[in-house]
Amino acid sequence: MQIPDVAPTILGRLNLKPPARMTGEDLWPYVTGKRTNRRDHVVQAYGWIAAVRTAEWNYSAIWNRKKYAGQYKPQLYNRKQDRDELTTVADQHPAVVKELHAKLERYIASGRGITSGSFAERAG
Repeated sequence: MQIPDVAPTILGRLNLKPPARMTGEDLWPYVTGKRTNRRDHVVQAYGWIAAVRTAEWNYSAIWNRKKYAGQYKPQLYNRKQDRDELTTVADQHPAVVKELHAKLERYIASGRGITSGSFAERAG
């Protein structure tokens, strides 16, 4: 589940259609067993830093360099070997960093036409 899924799920239970601007999906079919999970990752964000989480990895990086003025080196944690996510292994796994960053970029691009590239700003 991702945060954008909460509103469409609640609206679905009220038999209301989410506005086109909402990028999440109604998760109720997964609860009822009408659908099985097809996601291999979820994307989360806090400000201008986003994370891509899989069963094995947690990758975080700046998702909008135009807006974020600070310094933040991408981080990668092996969730199976470092359950508390205390030691970044980004330098040791450049292929994983590249793969997860590509997933992040695709996620941001998938909503660009709706959000103008920022989930915090109005499209226009």
